Amino acid sequence: MDLFRVMLKAPNGAPVVGGGANMLGVRVGIDVRPDATGNVERGRGGLSVAPEDPARLPPHLRPVRFGGACGLPLFAIGADDLGPKLDYLPDAGRPGRHGTIEPARGMPVANYQAALADTAPRWKELA
Repeated sequence: MDLFRVMLKAPNGAPVVGGGANMLGVRVGIDVRPDATGNVERGRGGLSVAPEDPARLPPHLRPVRFGGACGLPLFAIGADDLGPKLDYLPDAGRPGRHGTIEPARGMPVANYQAALADTAPRWKELA
């Protein structure tokens, strides 16, 4: 299954890695809420993506080419390309429209951010 997200593009063509809203990374306290020890767990938030079809992105996050109003590049990655430290979890309330890339098991926020950053070369720009 392919996962889609609009993100800023780095000079090398990969997504920009960082903790901003349109970057390859998460915002602590918004996208993830670490536990008292600073770890993030599966099922507690992560990097937002749309599954299977870029048309499932909200209009403000969908590129014009796909009927939206966003001017940022669209990137895709296969759920099988996330690596052993990450996992895709469909949103229980909207499983066909939204999900998150989360840690496969509990880990410190810094390790989770690093695991997301490691996927940068595997994201492919579509628009």
